[in-house]
Amino acid sequence: MGRYEDANLPNPHPPHHNDYRNPDRRTTKKHKKESRNSAGNRAKIKTHPPEIAQKNMWSWEREPLEEYILENTMINRTLLRLKAEIDAKDIRPSFTWNIKAELKSIAGTSPPRSGNWTISDVTVVEGSTLIINGSIIVNETGALILRNSKIYMNLTSDGEHWIDVYGNLTVLGSLITAYHTANNYYIRVFSGAKLRIEDSEISYAGYEWGQKSGLWINTENAAIRNNTIHNNYYGICLYKANNTKIMNNTIQNNRDGVDLPSSSGNSI
Repeated sequence: MGRYEDANLPNPHPPHHNDYRNPDRRTTKKHKKESRNSAGNRAKIKTHPPEIAQKNMWSWEREPLEEYILENTMINRTLLRLKAEIDAKDIRPSFTWNIKAELKSIAGTSPPRSGNWTISDVTVVEGSTLIINGSIIVNETGALILRNSKIYMNLTSDGEHWIDVYGNLTVLGSLITAYHTANNYYIRVFSGAKLRIEDSEISYAGYEWGQKSGLWINTENAAIRNNTIHNNYYGICLYKANNTKIMNNTIQNNRDGVDLPSSSGNSI
């Protein structure tokens, strides 16, 4: 019996023609030809070393009757995640909020009637209800501070508009949600940005894994306390985000609650 012929022991390194790991398994052109003829003119199968296959997960063509399970690899985790996303159905409630925009107090850059709301200064919104017909971009020099306010992102399809934070986003006692809950925005907080969300609500954000998953955080020392985070694709995704404080939150009715790929030192 060969080294990996036991069905209970999957081969972590599938055999290749000209296998450089085990000289005994090398196959000459003559043997290849004989193998193909004995199989009934079977088409030639391309094979690639693992380091090439990992760069292109679709390039590893296996022998027709052989299945190799590569456990605990990024390739398999990615494939399983993609399959789960295809199989998953979005069962979040679908409706349009019956609200009226009301601007009570805003200092700094006011949002346009349509198009992106780009903030490069310190903008403070208090006691207001805003329907945003574009994306919100907080530049590195900008800060958006919401106090007791409501932000409704108005989209006609998933991902049409979003919130990108390169500077400072502070949300206190406020709401950020989708105006049409079937059309989902997303929030991305990039490396070097500052994020503080307290006593607030984040909902109906995100529609796929990754940067468009909902509240996606890629910075350090973010603070998320005493919030309700619900009906998002992912409640919170920390990607290479360290020392985040996630405390006393209600995170419910999301496809996944908190995801922490490549992150460390976080308090939940």
